[in-house]
Amino acid sequence: MLLDTVDPMTDQRIAQRRREAGAAARGPEPRRGGAIGVALLGAMVAAQGSFAPGMRAAMLIAAGAFAAGAVVSWTALMRRQAG
Repeated sequence: MLLDTVDPMTDQRIAQRRREAGAAARGPEPRRGGAIGVALLGAMVAAQGSFAPGMRAAMLIAAGAFAAGAVVSWTALMRRQAG
């Protein structure tokens, strides 16, 4: 039977990796990154002298960073599926 061939430790390894990934997602690093991002974008708004041009520049840079992150994530996912 197919279920007899599954290593009993596999479930424990998967559970351990999920716990590790969850701990990383809830750790302080994502919060620090968000705080730094908000501070940098706020500084860009202030550097422009008025709110609207500064907000436009900050949002363009944020959109570029988001697009770059999406491309990197997609590339990594494609490599992982291929190999």
